[in-house]
Amino acid sequence: MTDRFHVIRLINKALHDYIKTVAPEQRWKRGYAHLLSKRRENLTNKQKERLDELLGMDSSFMLAYDFKQRLCSLLNLKSLTRQACRKPLRELTQMLDDLRNTSHLIWRRLADTLSKWFVPIICMWRFTKSNGITEGFQRKMKFIQRRAYGFRNFQNYRLRVLLECSHLFNKNSSFHKNLG
Repeated sequence: MTDRFHVIRLINKALHDYIKTVAPEQRWKRGYAHLLSKRRENLTNKQKERLDELLGMDSSFMLAYDFKQRLCSLLNLKSLTRQACRKPLRELTQMLDDLRNTSHLIWRRLADTLSKWFVPIICMWRFTKSNGITEGFQRKMKFIQRRAYGFRNFQNYRLRVLLECSHLFNKNSSFHKNLG
C-alpha cells in the first residue's frame, strides 16, 4: 500500500527538480521550495507574492505548478465509492498521458513511477488506511539509533525500542482506549 504523503512528496520533488534544471540560479533560494510544496490557498499574501515572482520567471513554471496542484488535489481524494472513482480515474489517466508526452525527462520519469503505483493510488481513493503508525515507530527507532551512536549490542537496542514504544501497547493507555 502506498500513502498520500509519499506520492505527493514525489510530485513536489519532481516540480523542484524541474525548476532547478530550467533555472539553475534558483537552486539556492530555499524559501521557494517551501512555497512550491504548499497549496496556494494556504499561503499568506506575502508568500503568494514570492511564489508569483518565481512562477513569473518562466511561463513553463506556472504551467508546471498548476499541473502539480491539480494532480495533488486529485490524489487527496478519500473514501470514494467504486462508482465515484471512475471520473478521477479518467482524469488521472489523462494527466499521466500528458506527462508522458512532455519533452522533459523529469516529467516522463514521474509518469512512469505513478503508472507503477496506479493500483495503490486507486486504493488510496477507496480506503482511508495509512501507514502513519509504522512511520512513527520508524522515526522513534532512528532517534534511538542516533542517540546510541557507536553501540553495537542489538539486545540493548531491542530493549530500548520496546521501552520507548511500550506506552503504545499498554492496555490502559489512551491509544488503546481510542481504538475501542
